[in-house]
Amino acid sequence: MLPSWFNIYTPGAVKNKTRILIDLELIKKSDIVQHDDAKIFRQLSGLEQRNDKLKVYPNSLTVEQSFQTMFDNFNIRRNDWINFMILLTSPNHLLSSNIPELIKMCTSIGIFNIGQAIDEEMDRRRWYADNYNPMKPCEDYKHWYSWRVGTVAMNHLSIEGKDYETTTKIDNGPFFFFRKKKDIQPFIK
Repeated sequence: MLPSWFNIYTPGAVKNKTRILIDLELIKKSDIVQHDDAKIFRQLSGLEQRNDKLKVYPNSLTVEQSFQTMFDNFNIRRNDWINFMILLTSPNHLLSSNIPELIKMCTSIGIFNIGQAIDEEMDRRRWYADNYNPMKPCEDYKHWYSWRVGTVAMNHLSIEGKDYETTTKIDNGPFFFFRKKKDIQPFIK
């Protein structure tokens, strides 16, 4: 039976005793890892029976030994692996600046569908950016808008010299929320 998680050293970290956690259950259940284009990764990591062409990795290695060998042979850095785990667990936290190194690492270890997975995440981010439409300040979790409260008559006037748009009425009173997009643009590529 395979362990659900284990620690391995990252290359060059043995002297510092730095280890990284490998969450095997998370990796095994991932759509990215289960995709046909990640078969080589599954074989290199010992998650699947190895192909005869992978003679450098004997079938007698445990999954932990396979991961350690893969990290050593492909010089997988701690930050790259952490970014891969971020992509698997909470892709919305993956920074665009980390994507080139993540793609390089994944393609070197046989996860060839990584580009497709990242494209899907970027499309999802763009959709949310395009469809982000908070009607009240409490809904503006991205803090993209400056908010004011006023009456409908104020909509035709300029508030503080800036054009605001009316969003929604506040309860049953005569007041409405007004918003104006801030000059700071969201970081979406």
